[in-house]
Amino acid sequence: MKQIPGGLYAVLRFKNLDSIGNAWEHLWNWIRENKYEYIGMQKGEHGWCNGFEEQINWYEEMSPNEWIFDLWVQLRE
Repeated sequence: MKQIPGGLYAVLRFKNLDSIGNAWEHLWNWIRENKYEYIGMQKGEHGWCNGFEEQINWYEEMSPNEWIFDLWVQLRE
């Protein structure tokens, strides 16, 4: 459980755990193309960090290719 701070976010919903890398890339491209600035994001040893990944349908029993996620990146207002 994590409490997400208030503010402006870019959020991308996608389906299928195998698509998570492409989904993050798409979200970062959208942020840049739309001239937003993100807060607290840093490129770390294992990739980009300080965004949030939320599994929407975690309570349902299904295969990972049916999982639905939201990716969240906080933006400067």
